[in-house]
Amino acid sequence: MRNGWRLLSRLSVLPPQRLALLVFCAALIARFVFSAAFQTWDFIDRWQFGQEIGRIGRWLVELGQFVVDPGKATSKFPPVYPYIVALVFRVFGVYTTLSALVLFLFQSVCAGLAAICLMKIGSRLFNPAAGMLAGFIWAVYPSSIFESTAVIWYSELSILLVLVLIVLATTSKGTPPIPTFALLGGLTGILILTDSSMLVYAMLIPVWALSSRRITWRSAASPLTAWGLAAVVALSPWAIRNWMMFGTPSVLKSNFGMELFFGNNPYSSGGTLDSERRTALAALPADEMARANGGSEDDYFAFLRRQAVQWIVDHPAGFMRLTAIRVWNYWGKFPSNGPDRWRHYSWFHLLWYFPVVILAGLTARDPARWRGPCLLILLFLVVYPLPYYLTHVQLYRYRYPIEPFLVLLAARPVAAILEASRLTETLKAN
Repeated sequence: MRNGWRLLSRLSVLPPQRLALLVFCAALIARFVFSAAFQTWDFIDRWQFGQEIGRIGRWLVELGQFVVDPGKATSKFPPVYPYIVALVFRVFGVYTTLSALVLFLFQSVCAGLAAICLMKIGSRLFNPAAGMLAGFIWAVYPSSIFESTAVIWYSELSILLVLVLIVLATTSKGTPPIPTFALLGGLTGILILTDSSMLVYAMLIPVWALSSRRITWRSAASPLTAWGLAAVVALSPWAIRNWMMFGTPSVLKSNFGMELFFGNNPYSSGGTLDSERRTALAALPADEMARANGGSEDDYFAFLRRQAVQWIVDHPAGFMRLTAIRVWNYWGKFPSNGPDRWRHYSWFHLLWYFPVVILAGLTARDPARWRGPCLLILLFLVVYPLPYYLTHVQLYRYRYPIEPFLVLLAARPVAAILEASRLTETLKAN
């Protein structure tokens, strides 16, 4: 404890810019070492290279089409990261090792910047020591290292964007100026186009930024208008594309109906194994399935949604039971039933996840934390998992976005423990 506090004290006297650079470099070095040690760029097959997002990136380069399978338009995934993958493919080659390394570097940079954001938010919400700890913990957090350098996905980018939004919302004082809210709106749109599961939470940020400052709704009209217009501008190209392709201007992932069915059917155990999915699909009426498959992607997902809703209506007790299982799977397990090449090692994750959850709970249970800026962090932990409670928790990446917030909350009691250790040593010395 004494050495930990001494190290923290030495770091705390560094200028903020140098400390941020140190956190960023620690994040990049940790990820470089892990990737080099395990040769994470050596994928088993092309599917492991970004899964559906890798496929979309490929077809964007080769066919100029935003599709998972040639000839069938999709809005199953938001567009930002597939286009990033496509850009990397175009420059460095489709499914090449160099492309994987470039994407891993990009994701690692996002993780390093996210660590800096956590440091800033922690300093703002708690104290500089807690902020510094949050930044350094995330820089070397094993799950973040893994997600940055072994999985090609948009998780790191979406986490960075939501943390940047929180930094903007929590650090400005007084009435936020119109340009700040326009920036919030533009970033909100980009966040939704990166990870549409962030939609509900992203919409809470500007409301919170105004209400926490006790700004009247009359005064809030202009900032909220700026936020809304900027968000609409960012979202409109994707909405127009979906309107032309599918007849609806939705900016959300189109596959909610499919996910709802996979989690709620007569064969679901709450874990949504692939074998259960295949059995549930095979049990559906063959003629109706054929018609749904023969239409657009939206027709297929709408058919599955109707099947899921009907099962929920007919089996409310079963739905509640499955929901309880999903809540436990989300918070208490390492969900990893999908095609993950690292699945056999996934239980290691619990070695650091459970201590972080316990430490975060020490902060969350303090009633004072449910007021003020910390409320924004706690709201994320409440709001973000809701869709997964209704559908299924199959892959680790469904839970991963909440972990930087758990790390942020966990840093406060750790800083308090180190401070108590320092005071104890001081008293003994005197």
